Amino acid sequence: MSTSSVVYPGVSAPNEATLPLELGQALVFASVQPALASMQMSSRFDIVNSATTQDLLEQAARDLRSFMIIAIIWAVGSTLVMYIQFSWRGAFINLVGQGLVGYWIFSSFRNAIVNQALRKNLQVPSVWGKLELKPEDVLKQKN
Repeated sequence: MSTSSVVYPGVSAPNEATLPLELGQALVFASVQPALASMQMSSRFDIVNSATTQDLLEQAARDLRSFMIIAIIWAVGSTLVMYIQFSWRGAFINLVGQGLVGYWIFSSFRNAIVNQALRKNLQVPSVWGKLELKPEDVLKQKN
C-alpha cells in the first residue's frame, strides 16, 4: 500500500475540493510563527535597538538562534499534521508557507542586528556561531 493512497478516519484523500482547506490551514500554521517570534523576540528586540556593547549584540544573535530552533520544530510538527490530513500536497503547501514566514522573520531580525553593529561600529555576531564580520567588511560588500 503506497503512502499516497492511505486515507485516515474522518479525512478524505486530497483532491481539488480540499485545496482551499489545505491552503487555509497552512496559512493558519504559518501565522503562528510571528506570534512565536513576538514571544521570543519582543523584549529582546529592544536589546538590538539599544545594544551599545558587543555582548548585548551577541545576546540578540543568540536569541534569534533560539527562535529559529523553535520555528524549525514548529514547521516540522505542523507539516506532519498537514501530511496526516492531506498527504504530500498538504505537507508541501505548509512547508513552503513555514519557510517563507520563517525566512522573513529571520532576515528582518538579522538585518536589525547587522544595522545596529554598523551604527555602533561593532562586529556583526553570527546567529549560528562565532563572530562573522567587522563593520568595514560589511561596508565593502555593499559597495
